[in-house]
Amino acid sequence: MKPYKFFSVTSLSHSGSTAFSIALASHPDLISLGEVFQVLRHAPEYWLHNANHACSCGKPTAQCGFWGPALEQIRANVPMPAKGEEKYSHVSLAYKELLRYFHKVYGDEKRMVDTSKGIRHLNLIASDPLLSPTICFLLRDVRSYASSQTRLARSEQRSGLKKVKGHYWFQMLKWYQGNRKREKLLNRSELNVVKIGYEQFCFNVESVLGQVYHSAGLPLLSSTGNLEQAEHHILFGNPMRLSAKKSSEIAYDARWLKENDYLLPACLMPFVMKYNQQAVYQTSAAPPFTGHPVQREQLLYSEK
Repeated sequence: MKPYKFFSVTSLSHSGSTAFSIALASHPDLISLGEVFQVLRHAPEYWLHNANHACSCGKPTAQCGFWGPALEQIRANVPMPAKGEEKYSHVSLAYKELLRYFHKVYGDEKRMVDTSKGIRHLNLIASDPLLSPTICFLLRDVRSYASSQTRLARSEQRSGLKKVKGHYWFQMLKWYQGNRKREKLLNRSELNVVKIGYEQFCFNVESVLGQVYHSAGLPLLSSTGNLEQAEHHILFGNPMRLSAKKSSEIAYDARWLKENDYLLPACLMPFVMKYNQQAVYQTSAAPPFTGHPVQREQLLYSEK
């Protein structure tokens, strides 16, 4: 049996994976399914019997042309773990059952795009010989990430030890440790990995996507990145999936460029900024980067 080919976008949360996956799926051979692992770790009934769980196609799960029958097939063929068994022991079988259904519906030329988060998912696909993914390792500039995550944590008015999440230095260390952990795992694997800077993608969409397609052996197109052309059935992911306007455009959140609270922790953690420079702006899918203030800010921390 030939291994299943697909795309897996791995990143920290709030790193732009939903927008990237929809843009990636503007290629006619790709279909974005969002965070597949997060869907499959629940029993199919969890999604099928709740009308509040909607797909990005606009329909409730049970009425979605893809997820409805796909989850029914998983329910019929994949036993859920019994009480006392390992919580996610069924996911490996469910993942392959989903891919089997995907290719039955769309044919062998199509590939799914999975944006699942977490190291558990990477371990699953790296250890299964029947899975042959192209890994898109997506990294957002640490300053942009820390700014948005700090802003979010402060808006939630956390108490006790959780208040630490409202500090830039904490979010910058979280970014560093999370991405380094992913990178080490991917370096040990034999997977096809393409590293992508989110800022590079936002301002060089067609060029970055073209290099990703080339790495996966897909035919290059004269026009890519039109989100309105993308086919997607995203059941779990960024809420933008449910907004027709937001899921049809790429809008970069540049609010961090007007802030300076990240400057002190950036100066005190040069190892973070060095990794940011290398991982986000010197990537395997990095075209020449021009024409945006991020470039000017980024040069402040360039290695001399």
